[in-house]
Amino acid sequence: LKAFPSLIEYLPSSKAKTDENLFKIRMNALANLKDVASIHQEVKGAVIIPTRWRIVVEARALTLTGKFKE
Repeated sequence: LKAFPSLIEYLPSSKAKTDENLFKIRMNALANLKDVASIHQEVKGAVIIPTRWRIVVEARALTLTGKFKE
């Protein structure tokens, strides 16, 4: 659908970090937009998200930048 920019507007970070499923949806949209800076920032601020999902999201962000060794 390519509605990722609209999704980011509709689902703010403040709402996504309170629900794991919304967080996953928002992170997927940011990844598709290749907004790595926002991904890193939002992962750090999402204390409710389990550690395993934080690691998965950080790994995906590093893959987008090509920094595999970090």
